[in-house]
Amino acid sequence: MIPPFHKFFIPTLEILQDEEIRRSSEIAELLKKSYPLPEEDYKEVLKSGETRYNNRVHWCLTHLKHGGLIESVSRGCYGITSVGLDELNDLSEQKDMKYFLEKYPALDEFIHSKSNEKKQPMSEITPMELIESAVEANEQTLKSDLMKMIYQNVNWSFFEHLVLELLSAMGYGTDRSSLKYTGKPGDQGIDGEISEDALGFDKIFIQAKHYSKDNKVTDKEIRNFIGSISIKGGNKGVFITTSSFTDKAIEAARSCNSSKIILIDGELLAQYMINNNVGVAISNTYHIKKVDLDFFEED
Repeated sequence: MIPPFHKFFIPTLEILQDEEIRRSSEIAELLKKSYPLPEEDYKEVLKSGETRYNNRVHWCLTHLKHGGLIESVSRGCYGITSVGLDELNDLSEQKDMKYFLEKYPALDEFIHSKSNEKKQPMSEITPMELIESAVEANEQTLKSDLMKMIYQNVNWSFFEHLVLELLSAMGYGTDRSSLKYTGKPGDQGIDGEISEDALGFDKIFIQAKHYSKDNKVTDKEIRNFIGSISIKGGNKGVFITTSSFTDKAIEAARSCNSSKIILIDGELLAQYMINNNVGVAISNTYHIKKVDLDFFEED
């Protein structure tokens, strides 16, 4: 697990104590020696596209710079200051974030705006991580609300139409006319069809089950679905339910040799709906901005 960014403060100062100027990328590589971790930890990517490790190193350097312990001598290059060197001369106590905030007023001012009447506790994760954490929490609530709406207010017929709408939004089918609703008495276990080409040579067959949470789809239902696909002359199927699948049902789909069967349970259904804007609406949009370093580059 990547340490909180303030844990990099002292190791970063130690790297720069020879008073050489180093690029942030070099500092990031050297810091790995202070916290040897599995390579996959360093490669963990935030939704912004940046690795969590590089994001925390960036905020470590930003805080040290605002505290006056290091300075940015050119774009992406840092050197230690006399204040930073003095800090390394005293390693007699545990130096947590509270220590640095109390000792360096400029750092405290950077973190806590004067406009705030009450200072908030300093987080150990970066602002980008805080934003992503809030987005994930909101998404979990949204998924729960979506499933509640489907359970309480959607009948089986509407649900079958919802499933076709979702698969269309995910890019399946050539156009709206390629989606065919077949759910009715005597539908032979097929609630919908999607033509993957204009002439309908390849089709995806759909089965949708509007079940309560505790009513899991069984392996028998999966085998019946596979049989229905075979009768239709197909080899691709998507089984979607508001509940979940038994272990045997999952194995029945996985071991099928005649058809490729995709299973989507309630949790995954809600996630796909959010990802493809089906049954949800954008409430607010926020733009995260940063300094455009290229703008300040001299020709």
